[in-house]
Amino acid sequence: PVLLTQGSFICNAVVDSAGGIHFVYGHLFDVATNPRNGIWTRYLPSGGSWGAAELAYGNTDDGNWPRCSAVAVHGTTLWISIETNSNQYIKKRPAGGPWPAGTGTLFSPDGAAMRIAFSPTTSEVVAMYHQDVGGAEDGPWYEIYARYSYDDGVSWSAAQNISAMTNDIDRNPEIVYVAALGHAYGPQ
Repeated sequence: PVLLTQGSFICNAVVDSAGGIHFVYGHLFDVATNPRNGIWTRYLPSGGSWGAAELAYGNTDDGNWPRCSAVAVHGTTLWISIETNSNQYIKKRPAGGPWPAGTGTLFSPDGAAMRIAFSPTTSEVVAMYHQDVGGAEDGPWYEIYARYSYDDGVSWSAAQNISAMTNDIDRNPEIVYVAALGHAYGPQ
């Protein structure tokens, strides 16, 4: 066995098209690490050895530590969501390549619980997330939104409210592409 990390949480793993494993985890409040709070990744190529830990994004603000709700892979490119600064960002990198600096592309204000799915036949990507839309007198109400990219994440459509439930709480979407139909399906 290989100890991948110690004292970490928020773990997730995905397998890429080459059989490599991408492991993503959070490591927080550690005075011995710079930055103190971060989203880290490790990669195991098929038939190879685990690579070193790589920082996807980090900060030193214990009250605003980064969270990663989405981990997905398209081909050998790893995609993650980063929630920090009261915003949601999306970031990607190819296997073995470095993470771009910063939080990534601003995706939505006050969004959370992102899920990402890819068309198996085109460069279409869909990302779904929930967002606080303010609300009724007894608390915040949430809706599920979707944004689409038709060029592998270079540009994105405007957000579309796909749940549109009034006086209700819609949270934590799941999404999948059905290859035979060429469509993404989420909450119905």
